[in-house]
This record gives sequence, structure tokens and C-alpha cells, in this order.
Amino acid sequence: MKRIVFFHGLCGVSSFFDEYLNVLSDQYIVDSYDLLGHGSAQSCSPRCFRTKNAVRLNKILSKQPQLETIIIAHSISGEIANLISISPQFNLQKIVFLDSCYPSDTVVNSWKNEAQKALSSNSPKQYYVEMFSKFISKNCDKEIKQMIFDPIKEMDPIWISKVLDSTQVLDPKQRGCCDVVIIESVDSFGDNADYSWSEVYPNGKKITVELPNHFFFLESFSKTLDILKNNV
Repeated sequence: MKRIVFFHGLCGVSSFFDEYLNVLSDQYIVDSYDLLGHGSAQSCSPRCFRTKNAVRLNKILSKQPQLETIIIAHSISGEIANLISISPQFNLQKIVFLDSCYPSDTVVNSWKNEAQKALSSNSPKQYYVEMFSKFISKNCDKEIKQMIFDPIKEMDPIWISKVLDSTQVLDPKQRGCCDVVIIESVDSFGDNADYSWSEVYPNGKKITVELPNHFFFLESFSKTLDILKNNV
């Protein structure tokens, strides 16, 4: 039996994927974990956010090393999944990058800029709420909005800023050798985007979806589920 593991992005929580776990549990072993500094997980130095999470999750998944494993990684957790893929301690078969951008020069400069803007604003926490509001559609369901914004309001905006500011440009050669699927929203990735994971995994299967913004997997559950079922 295959295992599917979901990783949330920055300021997210593992419960984002509860509905997916409920549906997929009939066919797969499924799980989702809070990243360090999020939800019920312990905190960590923001400067070590990516490496600490990669080591921790690699160790957790290695407890059942024989299971064919598919990681579905949203947003910044794609970096963590990529780090794991370089030296997995379990049977990693595939990574599905879910609207995740690889840290190119463009991304690194953008995130560092956002961190500086947040820290220099009158309310860094409110700055991040407003920033994330750009990642959802205008007619987003109220319950989904609350699901997205509640974790942000509970987090330390200084810690968030330091995570963003610690982003480093990734050498495209720093990658694993598992199968890759890259699912991107047209609202997040333009034709000229230089931050698609296809820059790192040119042979990966790329799927561009006509779904709303960065949190389409929450706003369009049924459509996203169909896409995932056809690609895991």
C-alpha cells in the first residue's frame, strides 16, 4: 500500500489537508504533519527552518522505510521536500509540488523584500494577513478564509520574517532523482515565471490549472482531488 504525506506551507497547518486525508484513506496510508514553528509542532530557529524540518520529517517517515511514499508539498514546503529527496531514508517515489516555487533569484529577492516591508510596517502581523489575502480569490468562502488566516494571527510575525529573509537561492543541481509532478495555478505562475520547479526538474510532469490563486487546493477541493488522484 502506498503512503501519501502532505506538507503545508509557511503559516499553514496540517489540518488544511484533513478533507484529503478522509477521502484518500480508503486507498492509501495518509498523513500530514505540522512543520516546526506551526500548529502543535515545537518551534525552531527561523534560520534553520528548512533544514530542521527536512531532517525531522525524513526521520519520521523512515520509521516505515519500505512504504512507497508520495510527498505532496504546498508552497515553501516544496523546498523541504526537495531537501529530503537528496538523501531520503525511506522509499520516496514521487514529489508533487503544489503551487510551490523554487527559490530562484526572483523569489529570494521578493521574499526578503516582503520581510523588510513587514518589519517596517506599523503592524507586521496585519501586513502578513493582508499579504496572504492576495493569495485567495475575491469570492473565497468565509470558512476557508478563517482557516487560512487564523494560523497567521497566532504566529510571531518576526519569526515569519526571519524565515523569509533566510531564503537562499537554490542551485538547480541540488535535487533528488524521484518522479516529480508540478501543479501550478495560472494566477501564481505567469508565462515568464523563472521560479517554477520545472527549472530544477525539467523532466517533471507540469500541470497548469485554471483554479483560483495559491490556495486553490482549499478553494477547489473536488477539482484538486481529481488532479491528485490522476497523478499519484
